[in-house]
Amino acid sequence: MLSLSRFTKALGVPFWNRDERRLRAGWRIVAMLALYLVLTISSMTAIDAGFDGYEEYAAPFALVLTAVLTVWLATQYLDRRPFRSLGLRLDRTWWREFGVGIGLGLFLTGGVLAIYLVAGWATIEGWFVAEERTFLNAFGLRVVIYAAVAFLEELLFRGYFITNATEGVPSRFVGLFDGIVPRRWLGAIPVVVAVFVSSLVFAHFHGDSLTAMQYIHFWLAGVLLALPYVLTGRLGASIGLHWAFNVGMTSLFNVEGGLPAFVRLGFDGPALWVGETALTETGMIVVTIGVVLLWARSRGLTGLDESFRRDAAEPDRSVPLDD
Repeated sequence: MLSLSRFTKALGVPFWNRDERRLRAGWRIVAMLALYLVLTISSMTAIDAGFDGYEEYAAPFALVLTAVLTVWLATQYLDRRPFRSLGLRLDRTWWREFGVGIGLGLFLTGGVLAIYLVAGWATIEGWFVAEERTFLNAFGLRVVIYAAVAFLEELLFRGYFITNATEGVPSRFVGLFDGIVPRRWLGAIPVVVAVFVSSLVFAHFHGDSLTAMQYIHFWLAGVLLALPYVLTGRLGASIGLHWAFNVGMTSLFNVEGGLPAFVRLGFDGPALWVGETALTETGMIVVTIGVVLLWARSRGLTGLDESFRRDAAEPDRSVPLDD
């Protein structure tokens, strides 16, 4: 007869890792995202009530603080790992890769602008255009907002999500590929799954009624942003790329329209190819994925960062979960 204690332990197996004495990876991710949503709603409510007329200035700082607090709490009390281990050891290499990320983002967005102009799908209608504020004021605010968005989304979706999801892929699942893919590639399967799933969630967070084309666009963007992290173990390039991507697409090169705009564009091209999530932008994301891989190879980064590697030479099919 099954004792009460054994029955209770059996019920906890899907949620609790007894060896590591912490929640399983999937539940850690769910708990982190739930906490982030609660803290974000609370902070935005507080800003609306206490910063009347200054909400757009306070919001970026509140978003960053909310993300940092959420992930710090999650790493300390759910993961039991250092906060900085999520790609945030800010040494010289980190900052160099941050600069590389900015360059990649400008390459992507500048490429979209060049294609529009060469194809005749856009014309330049003005420079340094803003609405209510001066251009410098409006542009500076937008740059700060996008910096906050880039940091918090990379910390949440790449730093925390991919790290935990990689740990949560079962050895039994990895073992299914033994004999199908080369043995040396088995250790990469957990991070491939983690990048795939995190990019799906990243896409969903950009809209709950996306078309198939839009979903693929944001999923590919998630993959692009994940690659530097899993190859280097640092978030510098991912944050820089994300920041430059957002600024370049909107306020710098204006290929998605809107104001303020360093260069104001008028559009006269097919909707399939012109605009946010259109094929030109999606195609440049794919091209930039290739550029990231070439950059990594030139740096000698021919495989996953050691923090994402799993020794899968002999996958243990008898163990249901690594996590």
